[in-house]
Amino acid sequence: MLAFFYKGVSFRAMINIYDLVEESLSIKKKADSLTANLAGKMTLFDIANISQLENKHSDIIAYLLRPTSRHHHPEYGVLFLNLLSGKCSSITSTSINRVVREKTTNENRRIDILIEAKNDIIILENKVFASDQEEQLLDYYEWAKLIFPQKNIAVIYLTLFGSLPSEISLPIVERDSLLSENRFSCISYQDDILNWLNNLIIKNDELELKSAIVQYSESIKSICDMQEDDIMHNEVFSAEIFSRYSSMNRKEIIEFLDSMNLLKDNFATLVFVNFIDDLYQSLKTIKKPVYTHWQKRFENRNDWLNDISTDYDGFGLELPFISENSIGIAIEFERVASNPIMTFGIMAHGNGNSNKAPYPILLKSVESWKGYRFDMSKYWWECNSDFTWVIDGLLRRGKKDDKWEDSEGKTLAEHISKWFIEYMGTLKNNLRGG
Repeated sequence: MLAFFYKGVSFRAMINIYDLVEESLSIKKKADSLTANLAGKMTLFDIANISQLENKHSDIIAYLLRPTSRHHHPEYGVLFLNLLSGKCSSITSTSINRVVREKTTNENRRIDILIEAKNDIIILENKVFASDQEEQLLDYYEWAKLIFPQKNIAVIYLTLFGSLPSEISLPIVERDSLLSENRFSCISYQDDILNWLNNLIIKNDELELKSAIVQYSESIKSICDMQEDDIMHNEVFSAEIFSRYSSMNRKEIIEFLDSMNLLKDNFATLVFVNFIDDLYQSLKTIKKPVYTHWQKRFENRNDWLNDISTDYDGFGLELPFISENSIGIAIEFERVASNPIMTFGIMAHGNGNSNKAPYPILLKSVESWKGYRFDMSKYWWECNSDFTWVIDGLLRRGKKDDKWEDSEGKTLAEHISKWFIEYMGTLKNNLRGG
């Protein structure tokens, strides 16, 4: 299995990497010892894992913007409008009339936050970790123009660091047009939201309000790596790296970077393999799962590992339903080395041949339950499209702990196992005509 661990890494570079890893661990211990002496902190947002949940951020922001909220500070919304008007000069309102969460459009899409003001309708799309959806912002804008023809429509795209939306959500032509009309802007949690929160006026006797806003600010700093311990950690690492390796020439540095990236991709893949093993152990008490790699199934784990060692995209686990070559509930990881994607749902392919469905009658019987999308070429029903939180948990993005627990306290393997069982029951009901 050495090819799996070190695919694409030269032997010489691998030896150097071992030395570098050892030194990095030494630097990390030094940084950990320094940050351990910092003042202790605790926020309920981080403990409850709310910092990772995009909808909770939208709830909090909408609450602070809403003039009728129990914080009794309608000027909070005014300050936010001032912030936005500095980004989009087409916004001229000086007060907010109404704030709506999850506003449904005519295409049954939901706008994160819709701000209704005297002269303006502001579409606030919040993206913490989730990916853009196809023509998402474009659809929102077209809908708002139709519903509010007399008002200025502005689109605000909120991300951690002020990133632009993808062309999938808002094509470049439309984006440039909105920019030229001052109807579009990107804002960030790192700068804009934190600055807005820092400028909110809080009375001396509003202790609960002050605590909530301070804790929310700290939770934002946490997901943006802006807390004091994060900053000190980075400073220690930077100082040590520069002192130890500044004499390296450019060729040596590039070789190290290339080798480290390859090694990182390989070990990131092993994280997903480890998760599949956990899931296998969790499910085998119900029904014996099978390992999968694209259209192939494997009863033996070693055979499966050997197969994915040279091509580790599209591997996963399936819980067969009718027979080993028919329909089952499956989980699959794709493009794990670059931009990991996880899919979960009903898979139907037989005998390693994706061009012919083995049991067309069974396929037809579950056709009424398609989930998010249906790909007839693969005979695949995807039940949930947004598994960013699972990927982030496995790769320990966003401060997940070693047990990879979600907001309900379940490990990821336990949570996914529950989905397998639930959807297996749904599949049985559909096949029975229930």
